[in-house]
Amino acid sequence: MNPKKIVVIAMLAFSVLSPAMASTSASTIAFLKKLNGYYYCLSQEGLKNYHCDVVLSSVPSTDAALWGAVQKARFTVDDSVTDATSVQGFPAPPTGNAPLDTRVTKLQQILLESLKTFVQSWKSFVMEPLNDPADMEKNDLKFTRDESGFKVAQTDSSGTMLVGSFDKKGKLLEFLIQDNTSKTLVDPGFTNTQKGYLLTSMLFKAADTNQEFKVGYGVVDRYWLPKDMALKVNLAEAGAGEVELRFHFSNYRVNQ
Repeated sequence: MNPKKIVVIAMLAFSVLSPAMASTSASTIAFLKKLNGYYYCLSQEGLKNYHCDVVLSSVPSTDAALWGAVQKARFTVDDSVTDATSVQGFPAPPTGNAPLDTRVTKLQQILLESLKTFVQSWKSFVMEPLNDPADMEKNDLKFTRDESGFKVAQTDSSGTMLVGSFDKKGKLLEFLIQDNTSKTLVDPGFTNTQKGYLLTSMLFKAADTNQEFKVGYGVVDRYWLPKDMALKVNLAEAGAGEVELRFHFSNYRVNQ
């Protein structure tokens, strides 16, 4: 997977590992294709694209004027298997209090970036195959076993090291993105369903910030799509400290 900077952390944006010059061995490709079948994948279920609306359904009870204004912001998500993700924010109306409006604007921008991080990362785990079959044919992915399970690793042409650590049953435990200047760990959580492992949480850990996402699902035209997402993040830069928020996803349109 290609590492991509979103605000202050590196995030997952495409598939599990990224392009390189050498090719992956035939046995590793066969194993990774089998591994894909262990995970619930919306594109394999027939989902091609979707649109939804997103609002803040729960905010902190402290600083009521700030959060009351922020909660009036609205967001939309448009995504497809073939196109880039689009997450748009629609600001809350001005309060008329200039200092407060400055804080509201800054906070809304941070929350928009957090929502982008969630949606784009969730896409790589749930909407797309965990390992892109097309990439596997041209990439140099290394498979190694250890006492707890196995790892799939690659160092790309820029020197960035990408390592996925799995347990013995094929569940992804940790994804590491490391280059010469930064290191980000992503700890995903999954529940085992009749259709495979389904992502339920992501914890991003970097030197400068942590963000934790927990997602609940609803069924839309037989597809399991986010219904609610809880976010735990430190918003000290916006004067809000560590907070827990909840986003609600609704008004889905799929395959249109």
